[in-house]
Amino acid sequence: MQGRVGEAEDALAELAADPWASGRNPYVAVRTYFALGQVQFTQGRLSAALQTFRQGLELATEVGRPALPSAGVAHVGVAEVLYERNELDAALDHAMRAVALCRQIGYAQWLVTSLSALARIRQARGDQAGALEAIGEAERLVPSTVVDLFFPVAVQRARLLLAQGKVEDTARWCTERGLGVEDEPSYLREREHLVLARVLLAQGKVDQALRLHRWQLEEAQAQRRRGSEIEILMLQALALWERDAKERAVSTLTQALTLAEPEGYVRTFVDEGPELALLVSEVLEAQQRGQLHPPVPAHYLRKLLTALEQAASSATPPTAELPEPLSERELEVLILIAAGKSNRRIAQELFVTAGTVKTHIRSIYRKLDAHSRTQALVRARELNLL
Repeated sequence: MQGRVGEAEDALAELAADPWASGRNPYVAVRTYFALGQVQFTQGRLSAALQTFRQGLELATEVGRPALPSAGVAHVGVAEVLYERNELDAALDHAMRAVALCRQIGYAQWLVTSLSALARIRQARGDQAGALEAIGEAERLVPSTVVDLFFPVAVQRARLLLAQGKVEDTARWCTERGLGVEDEPSYLREREHLVLARVLLAQGKVDQALRLHRWQLEEAQAQRRRGSEIEILMLQALALWERDAKERAVSTLTQALTLAEPEGYVRTFVDEGPELALLVSEVLEAQQRGQLHPPVPAHYLRKLLTALEQAASSATPPTAELPEPLSERELEVLILIAAGKSNRRIAQELFVTAGTVKTHIRSIYRKLDAHSRTQALVRARELNLL
């Protein structure tokens, strides 16, 4: 709870090695392995976490016999690792098993955790109604004042709202939770503050978002929570990109990708939406020019771009009306932005100056009532412009 995950891992590993805890009491054993796997996941060690979760699953599953209900939480852990690696079909299968088994236990924390994981996976698969159904059931099981680290419901609902382009609704949620840029760093509320950072960025409040990222990153690095470090660096890169600090944005995202590639991170990047494709494309171009040291494997960058493209194409936005329609040239610019093109590349493809592209983008923002590329793309999809 204090974010001291290294010490937590040592204590949990010692408990897992105890014969009584690791074999004689399957319920305690599965809880121990799940907690240990969570710590490893937080450290950014996805492979180690997956192995630990599967060890817990083996303890609660015997060949030829029904799985013990305690296997449910082990299925949750496996589902979360597979989800991060974008293995969505397998992740969904484990999440569905988790929910079914956790219903038998009557322990709210495990059922809430499994339903929250299911909601996230359904959202990624384009099943928006199914995601809301799962998170709605989870919300009915717990009070609103619980710690998100153990009952990950409120933050998951906020992330679903953001994924659906409901920035103002999410901003109200942040206000209701009393979240602010000047808050004291707290591991228990880190996920909530990361939602606030996303809202600030979507509202165009880049300086505030960067200030929030700064202390979040310092704390995550000090406690060696690599999973958090990857996510915060990525969000920091997006904020720098919005500020037109291109070189710093590429450098910062490269740091995140360098940490993420060995463990196969995908959804942390893909879930941020099409805006990230612009930055990943810039990193790939820098890589091809030999400007990255150390380099990020090109196959990994292409894998992320493919996943980002697939996620964008699977979106099914509702129809709406636009008071002032975009011009044909503005639509061309918008399409190129959605395709991951930088301002420089857009100018080259349309045979205009970079200044002209910026003028078109300002006009697009005004007509779509947006303050950033991310917000503009979300709004454009709502209006079926893409």
